[in-house]
Amino acid sequence: MTTLVLALAAIAAAGADGPGSVPAPEPVKTDVRVGTYIFPGWYRSPLTSDYPYANHDQESEWETIARFDTPRPVLGYYDDALPEVNDWHIKWALEAGISWFAFDWYWNAGEQRLRRTLEEGFLNAEYGPMMDFCIHWCNHGLDWKKPLDFGPDALEEMIRYCAENYFQRPNYLKIDGRPVFMVWDIESVVKQNGGAERFADEVIPRLNAALASYGIKELFLIAVHNAPHLLEPFTFPDAATGYSYAWCTPSVGFNPPGRVPYERMIEALPGYWDGLRDTLQVPFIIGTQSGWDNSTRTVGAGNPDGLWVLEDNRADLFARSLREGKGRVEPDLPLFLIEAWNEWGEGSFIEPSTSHGFAHLSAIRKVFAPDAPPNTWARPTPEQIEAYQVRGIDLAPQSESSPTK
Repeated sequence: MTTLVLALAAIAAAGADGPGSVPAPEPVKTDVRVGTYIFPGWYRSPLTSDYPYANHDQESEWETIARFDTPRPVLGYYDDALPEVNDWHIKWALEAGISWFAFDWYWNAGEQRLRRTLEEGFLNAEYGPMMDFCIHWCNHGLDWKKPLDFGPDALEEMIRYCAENYFQRPNYLKIDGRPVFMVWDIESVVKQNGGAERFADEVIPRLNAALASYGIKELFLIAVHNAPHLLEPFTFPDAATGYSYAWCTPSVGFNPPGRVPYERMIEALPGYWDGLRDTLQVPFIIGTQSGWDNSTRTVGAGNPDGLWVLEDNRADLFARSLREGKGRVEPDLPLFLIEAWNEWGEGSFIEPSTSHGFAHLSAIRKVFAPDAPPNTWARPTPEQIEAYQVRGIDLAPQSESSPTK
């Protein structure tokens, strides 16, 4: 058993029935539909690849994270292509009041990355039908074999894939019967299609006609942006939302490399949300995040100039942001979105960890399900944790010379 697993065993408590068993979720009722982004690909190792050439799916981020003292998931360096790992995620999320996952999803001209988390893990999980999900198309550059293609033919191919594999499932997130489809970089899509007017008048109808051939209603299109105020020119999305708000610290600025108090972001968000309501031409879905620390992806990758850390990301400050955001949710679009369930490489996570325990999930439950009693959070056994670990990766032992946060 690895050192990490031994450490996790010390905090593991009774609650599971034994290896191969995850206790059934006990969901709580909320008035607002709370969702969270899922960053996939925690199955990656040199052994995993869907293509006969070196690619992103073979690069384990756990190896970099292991060189730092934190973060550490309660589930260890888990393989999230395993259905049982997803069952733990689903159980904990439902008991916190989270009812939908927005899966970061990587597609370009028929080629995919990090797909196994959703397609082999979540969609085969025992408790998967209890949790709604939607696609968040992360249409940015990776190690694609072709240039990024957002043309009408490529978009229709992608939407048909989603229709055949996701949209017809009973637990796919829908609004008024329309499948929710989130797009990370709508600006680049619009540009490749000759501008917003042409995209709205020609491309979107073509995609909806493709959906109609499956008996599926038209898309509910949500534009996503790290700086959603830049979406102000667009009128065609059905809604807009943000991903990370880590830059939103106006009292101290945003100038990597640097470290600023997490509280500064919490203080700034209400005014930013209110401003978006005044300027955007489409409804805005309120969102917040639990913290930010990209040390592993900057310092750990040899790029210290990109370091940005929100320090002292306490659960009570997170709860404050939840309360302030909940009070601003529009009744006609009662959605709230949290960044993120498991962005371990960015230090933005609400999934149970050895440093925060279940504090963030308890905060969500208290704010969005105030009538529910405090939860006794079930934990996996040491044997289960060991069974969930990714194989085929080199987890360097901790040492005094290891980088820390």
